[in-house]
Amino acid sequence: MKCPICGSTNVTKLKTGSYRCNDCGFVFYPTREVIIDMRDLLTGDELTEEEINELGEKIKEQTENVSEKIFGKSAKNVFRALSSLDEILAQYNEDDRVFGIFADFSGSVKGTVMIMVQENEIDIIKKIYRKKEVIEALKQLGKETAEGFKEIFQDDLFLEGVDIAYDTIPSIINYLISEIAGERNMILNVKMIVDKAPKGEIIFVPQKDSIKYLKSVLGN
Repeated sequence: MKCPICGSTNVTKLKTGSYRCNDCGFVFYPTREVIIDMRDLLTGDELTEEEINELGEKIKEQTENVSEKIFGKSAKNVFRALSSLDEILAQYNEDDRVFGIFADFSGSVKGTVMIMVQENEIDIIKKIYRKKEVIEALKQLGKETAEGFKEIFQDDLFLEGVDIAYDTIPSIINYLISEIAGERNMILNVKMIVDKAPKGEIIFVPQKDSIKYLKSVLGN
């Protein structure tokens, strides 16, 4: 078993069936288990595994500019389709406090995008967006990320608003869970990594009634 980030074979299997890399700390599921998990989520009205990966590449391409802007050219984005938000919790110290940026979309694509950044990155974000206030800087980051999603979905998307939260990671994740109302949605995750360490997360949760439009976009 090899870590997909650093390639190390020094890994430990966890009770959840995932593995933790003892060299870089990344938690991952073996490829085969991921495929099984994703197929269990699929119905005839949902995206296929291939379509999910294609959508993931489009999301990663649009968000790379944001992560590079904040963390520099050493930043690397990694896309994953998740079956559970617990896979994100496993990457961090649960007592750490983070900022959560929540953007809700309407239009042909409905859903929520959440950007999670660690507390110690806020000064960089304020400097980049030339804002004195934390909330204003984070809202600017949320709006810029939303603009990238508009390009993916061919502008047929409207940003309803950007909300900012500050809490522990489990609380931020629970807020996102409450936003998606417990539905069995896809969870598409882009992890921002610098020097093999996770620095932030971009999570996109499209609503069920957006699937047909997503398929049409991917077909172009």
